[in-house]
Amino acid sequence: MKLHEAIDTVLANRPAGMSARELADEIERRGLYLRGDGKPASPGEVNARVGNKTYRDRYRKDHLGRICLA
Repeated sequence: MKLHEAIDTVLANRPAGMSARELADEIERRGLYLRGDGKPASPGEVNARVGNKTYRDRYRKDHLGRICLA
């Protein structure tokens, strides 16, 4: 599974959104994604993926910085 797919999976049941830290922790807890070196995604990597121009239309951030599906 790719990181954006893992983010989508977690956010599918979280309409209020989650912080990048919460997302990274939940992705790791569920075992949805590991980087090529076997380490879990960091909150910074989650933020980078959400902000990437390829995926920008897929996500939004609310006024508290929580990441939600668009």
